[in-house]
Amino acid sequence: METESYIATYGALGTNAVPMAWSETITGLQQGTIDGLDIPISVTYTNGFPDIAKYLNMTGHFYSPLIICVSGELYDELSPEEQTLLREAAVEAGKLSRKNNAELETVMLEEMEADGMTVVRDVDTAAFQEVLGSFYAERAETIGGTYVEDLLKALEEME
Repeated sequence: METESYIATYGALGTNAVPMAWSETITGLQQGTIDGLDIPISVTYTNGFPDIAKYLNMTGHFYSPLIICVSGELYDELSPEEQTLLREAAVEAGKLSRKNNAELETVMLEEMEADGMTVVRDVDTAAFQEVLGSFYAERAETIGGTYVEDLLKALEEME
């Protein structure tokens, strides 16, 4: 994606990230114009990448959620009860979506491996963390608000 944080992350990892139109990625891989790409497993699976790319590395370095958005104007027109229902439904949808994605991911990975793709699961995440160090904390202002602080706290709680 053409975002500062994605491009800067890849730069910090020593690569030359080049945002490009989705329509050019398959041809770019086939012709060797690009060496790899950063896309979700579901996109890899549904777009036939096992026929094009031989390896899928499970680095887990980005998480790109789908976000439920509503305009402030519309939200403010809702009653307090409706606002509560909307927030609760969004949280529940998020939990169900993550559960569904985890279940489908297993099936998709198995099928892509059966189609000849090598899925590299044993990735040295500590090396990624060492290289990036305080990368995101240094960009907290660019990313906005307390998002980075909240994320780092949540990651510590997961360990």
